[in-house]
Amino acid sequence: RNPSYFRGPQDPNHPYYHVGFRVVRSADAKGQRLASNPPPQSDIQQTTRDGGFTLRSPEVADGESLPAEFTGDGAGATLPLTWSGAPEGTKSYAVIMHHVAPDMTKWYWILYDIPASVKSLAKNTSGVGTLGTNSVNERLGYAPPHSKGPGPKVYIYTVYALSEAPQIGVTPDRLTRDDLLAAMRDRVLATAELRVIYTRPGEGAEPGRAEGQPGPPRHWWDWRGWWNGQAPPPPPPPQAKRENRPQEPVVPALENTGQSVGLFSNTPGAFAGYTLFAPKHNTMTYLLDNSGKAVHAWTQSEYEPGQTVYLLENGHLLRCCFTHARGFTQGGEGGRLEEYDWDGNLVWEFDYATDTHMLHHDIRVLPNGNILALAVERRTYEACLAAGFEGRMLRDRELFPDYVIEIQPTRPSGGSIVWEWHVWDHLVQEGDSSKAHYGNVAAHPERIDVNCNGRPAPAFWNHMNAIDYNPALDQILLSVRGCNEIWVIDHSTTASEAKEHSGGRRGKGGDLLYRWGNPMAYQTGTAQDRQLFDQHDAQWIPQGCPGAGNILVFNNGLERGYSSVEEIVPPVDSAGTYVLSAGRACDPVRPVWHYEAQDRTRFFSAEISGAQRLPNGNTLICEGVHGAFFEVSHAGETVWRYVNPVIGIGPLAQGEVPPKDHRGHGMNAVFKVHRYGMDYPAFAGKPLNSGEVLERPASERRSQAELEALPGAQGPPGPGKKGKEGMSSEVIRSLGYL
Repeated sequence: RNPSYFRGPQDPNHPYYHVGFRVVRSADAKGQRLASNPPPQSDIQQTTRDGGFTLRSPEVADGESLPAEFTGDGAGATLPLTWSGAPEGTKSYAVIMHHVAPDMTKWYWILYDIPASVKSLAKNTSGVGTLGTNSVNERLGYAPPHSKGPGPKVYIYTVYALSEAPQIGVTPDRLTRDDLLAAMRDRVLATAELRVIYTRPGEGAEPGRAEGQPGPPRHWWDWRGWWNGQAPPPPPPPQAKRENRPQEPVVPALENTGQSVGLFSNTPGAFAGYTLFAPKHNTMTYLLDNSGKAVHAWTQSEYEPGQTVYLLENGHLLRCCFTHARGFTQGGEGGRLEEYDWDGNLVWEFDYATDTHMLHHDIRVLPNGNILALAVERRTYEACLAAGFEGRMLRDRELFPDYVIEIQPTRPSGGSIVWEWHVWDHLVQEGDSSKAHYGNVAAHPERIDVNCNGRPAPAFWNHMNAIDYNPALDQILLSVRGCNEIWVIDHSTTASEAKEHSGGRRGKGGDLLYRWGNPMAYQTGTAQDRQLFDQHDAQWIPQGCPGAGNILVFNNGLERGYSSVEEIVPPVDSAGTYVLSAGRACDPVRPVWHYEAQDRTRFFSAEISGAQRLPNGNTLICEGVHGAFFEVSHAGETVWRYVNPVIGIGPLAQGEVPPKDHRGHGMNAVFKVHRYGMDYPAFAGKPLNSGEVLERPASERRSQAELEALPGAQGPPGPGKKGKEGMSSEVIRSLGYL
């Protein structure tokens, strides 16, 4: 079975079994394989000739703990290595770093074609040998380890002494560990290993163990006696208590026995209106009443959402489309906008996807009818280095930084870009005075540190996922997931002023007016000052709603294991100037309103999702990865709840549990939702008679195995959508579906 569908003993339809293996060899085997038992395709006979071929590091001894500097929790540096005692006839070396997880072997570093004259690799080595891919992001280069789950993990560095350089049949950016092992099979003279241990912060302790009670093995060699049959097995490593860090999102509890989708509750306290949503794995867009029945649907689009949909005051639907464009991303989060009238006629379309740029995630309509949209642009490795980025901090050896465009539609097709703002124009770096953007990061919080992520940057560096506009201030709000921050920029600038550090109503040009969520992104404060964790859907609370002018944000909590919704009061005056309190790393220091579940682990959507303040003071929340929408009062009481029944193949039957997609999200996932009041202008004169529920009757329920095996259960094909062989999975992953 696909392990992503494992549900454990609570699911009677999916029994599970533990299967164990013990591998032994005779004492006199001396490492030689039997001719009748050939090695598997990806394995290599590991031998060490007399002379003692050894691998060491000046930073860590064999079997000891790997310093955090060389992991994803630190700087992500490569470990310095040195080797000696290679056998005579060695013509080349190769290095692989890997980790054997319970379900797979992961590799983090491949380096081959190392000349025989080289006997060591420096920290953050470069210019030596040829890099292959890693299994973390399937990109070229090193990926620092940061494996999930409690307890220590063993990482193995192996150096191979080769009789000749391997003949590789693929380009380096496609070379996997198995490819290299196969190419080296008949050329390995000797191997040497260095095994290190790493336990992520807060995940290694065993709470509640009495003093003096034996703990888990501290060194990997503590297990070797058992492996060699010389001692009884040690006790298994403890399962560290992780109340707030579940390994995967918890499926929301079902209040009604036997019910899996549709309306769960609708109380008099719910705000009366219609809820608009677009299932992520389907091409439909629905408008529901509070009783969970469809009052309208738009069925004409050929695209999955990419990602948001909005109902305009004239009754038109404005829809972001996931085009799977064949530009530089070969996929991605959008690339197209569509506008449909109430009857489903396409009245405007706009495509923006080439080999250098692409729309993604979110848009916002301005009072003049223009549209603000998020986009990414491609920057090469060389351009990044010239801008002051360090090569070792470019995980994918290129960047897709964000920018904002203002589109003036030309109906029925196309439009003009009349204003734009680019992250790339507002960088700061303090690593190299000879490069562009050099300056003191802490002294320039209005600019974006090239290392603001605090770790090697993926291609989708900033990973913006929401945009909003404040007409009273003429300012733009951005949710910047990659930096765990929200930013405010000035829209009153001209196109040329938006590139500079002066100009516009506030005199700062395109520099940031305000930022909140993670002061470490601009070298201020500590980890304790951090407020946001991979957030989504930042927005100003609109006029007519309690808290108007405040900022509402869905705080996903990917690194802490639970989600919340925050409302903050930004320190802004009536002129739109932000004044930070002296001595504060983050202003405000805490939200004015905060929602989380009483049992935190019962409300956790690690990705996508959103929240909307309603006119009655309630907050509508989209728990995106589960496709669940619920409305809470100011006191946190749930007054309405609905679970989307629509997956890629259409509506589920009542009682059918949505299967998971390849990311572990429910196939009924929804990016975010919007509730429109009964008096919203779009509904004037429109037929809004309550229709039918979307889910099919329970009598049509299929088994979970049947459901997951149905054609199209993983989503509709969609135009331009290629199969697994053709789609660039690493870019789809980098843009995230997040």
